[in-house]
Amino acid sequence: SAETGGLDATRPEIIHDLANLDAPKSFIGLLAQGLLLRASRNSGPVTIASCDNLTSNGQTTKKVILEFAQLLPRELGDKLQAFIESKISFPNSMVDRIVPATEERHLQLVKERIGIHDCAPVPAEKFSMWVVEDKFIAGRPTWEKVGVIFSDEVSAYETMKLRLLNGSHSLIAYPGALLGKATVPEARFTPLIESAVRKFMKHEMLPTFQMPSDIQYEPYVEDLFSRWSNTVLSDKISRIGSDGSIKLPPRITATTIEHYRKGRRAPLTALTLAAWIACVTSIRGFDPGDVALAMKDPALDYLRSLGDSAATPEQIVEKLFEDRKIFSGELGVLVEFKKDISLYLTTILERGIENALIDAMRD
Repeated sequence: SAETGGLDATRPEIIHDLANLDAPKSFIGLLAQGLLLRASRNSGPVTIASCDNLTSNGQTTKKVILEFAQLLPRELGDKLQAFIESKISFPNSMVDRIVPATEERHLQLVKERIGIHDCAPVPAEKFSMWVVEDKFIAGRPTWEKVGVIFSDEVSAYETMKLRLLNGSHSLIAYPGALLGKATVPEARFTPLIESAVRKFMKHEMLPTFQMPSDIQYEPYVEDLFSRWSNTVLSDKISRIGSDGSIKLPPRITATTIEHYRKGRRAPLTALTLAAWIACVTSIRGFDPGDVALAMKDPALDYLRSLGDSAATPEQIVEKLFEDRKIFSGELGVLVEFKKDISLYLTTILERGIENALIDAMRD
């Protein structure tokens, strides 16, 4: 559940699995069935390693499976819980690699270079960072030999990626789209955007967290700009700008609260949200361009309605935060933050995104 970070017991497949664990339909049910089988055989300890991009993925997996156990018949649930607590470990991990959506050109590249027809080739950048918590209850493979970082600082790596890479992706995407830039390299090489991103990372993101002990800020940032310069990969702005209603809250909520509650401002964060609003809401008389219009979002109908029903940028911003459909109430009470977003949105609509970027960098 996105609201609780735990098990959503209302999902049909979970309801089914709780009553029919011999024939599970969900991953959680399947995992519970397998672990109970191991428990019944008195099998040895085992590690469940999560490799998705969910924050605190191992910890979350353990939380969800334990909540599932609590809903099983008591004897079965107690057996599963005891086995998990005594013989299972759930290390957290972080994966960082830019993987654009597969396009027709990728199918053609595979056919030309390898001589085979692959219906689903996966394009990816050369860079790869995989950080895994060193928490393996029954020994672990020597993945460090192929570049895996075993660390007790997975949360620090996750925060670094979320705020420097992902947060900057949003600042690249929405102003980039409003400037008509179709790809990340095109946007990244726009001097105004590059300057904004560098200032955003150094002044609005970096002061809010500690870098992992073995990563230095400057080389990491230069690696990011090098990765964003990959014209062969040419990640699309419409892709990284999609799903902003899901991506933006975890990227900017904690940092924004920290700045504004301490009497500071985060103008480039506010500018990012203003540019996103300009991209995805239907504001009368404003054309965000084809790149912005290609962005997808599960809340797109709601976002479009904000622009349709509100007469001014201030009203759009106020309703967005008042509704609490996307952002938490903690952000909605930050009056100065909402003023900043409204200010930059007004500038975008009246004087263009370039002037809004210049103003935000000056503020």
